[in-house]
Amino acid sequence: MPRLKPNERAYALLKEVLPNLEDIQLGTHWKLKAPGFMDLVVEGIAPVYHVDGVKRIPLSLTHYYKQNGDMMADPDMQLEIWLMPEGQPNRVIPLTYQQDSLGLFQQVYPKDPDRSVWRPELHQDLTAFMLDWFKNLKSQGHKREVETTAEVK
Repeated sequence: MPRLKPNERAYALLKEVLPNLEDIQLGTHWKLKAPGFMDLVVEGIAPVYHVDGVKRIPLSLTHYYKQNGDMMADPDMQLEIWLMPEGQPNRVIPLTYQQDSLGLFQQVYPKDPDRSVWRPELHQDLTAFMLDWFKNLKSQGHKREVETTAEVK
């Protein structure tokens, strides 16, 4: 088996933390908890769509903390999960990175809906960050909260 590329390794790591990754859609809101660590919020941020046989799932992953009554992202990343045609490894593609405490917002595809203009160095940096972050989430034991519904009588 060929060695996985960084975006493919990121998918494999995230899949270990979020086994139901493929179920994310617009409106999905999951919270993952690990004792002693900040919760991770997973949200489906746009409709799932397809390009050239690749199913693309837009989502955000965010740790939040409260500062002076405001919720602060630490960090927030918008990503796309690329579910590739059979026989090809799936991938995670970084789109944006935000760190509220630093006033930092970065876009891999700045103001370009066709994605013809992009920042390859930022893509590489954010992919490296994702690999470290996803390894940490796994080692910290982040698990999705079980959603329960109250029975109405």
